[in-house]
Amino acid sequence: MQENLNFKLNRILSALIDGLFIFIIIVAVSIFPLVELIIEINKDSLSVGSVNLLIISIIVGFLLGIVYLFVTFVIFKNATLGMKITHLAFVKYDGNNPTKLALLGRFAISTLCFVLSCGICLLANLIAVLNNEFGRNFYDVFSGLKMVNQYDL
Repeated sequence: MQENLNFKLNRILSALIDGLFIFIIIVAVSIFPLVELIIEINKDSLSVGSVNLLIISIIVGFLLGIVYLFVTFVIFKNATLGMKITHLAFVKYDGNNPTKLALLGRFAISTLCFVLSCGICLLANLIAVLNNEFGRNFYDVFSGLKMVNQYDL
């Protein structure tokens, strides 16, 4: 029971670490358009171009977040940076190594759900991970993957 709780907490910590890196990427990409927008608002000269640039930069930030997850997965062999730190990895339900397509799909659908739900899906996933016997969430079911301790590989 304690081992299962530790696994779930490691999984949540892993998501928080990766989420922090993605947040930093999004802020880094969108900080200058945001500052430009604020300056225009203060000068009462708001333009549609500045708003569009900010929206595009946020979208680019999310896409770079997906790239971050995918690249770290390839570098760390079935794990993102957060998962590597917490000693977790993805495998297919049958225990084999996941395909890059399944992972890319998982990362893309999780990012899309996050954006469309304005972050509410994070709370739903937290509840799912804590209440599910195996610590799985919607994205795991969708992609046919599960997260395991690297020690179990």
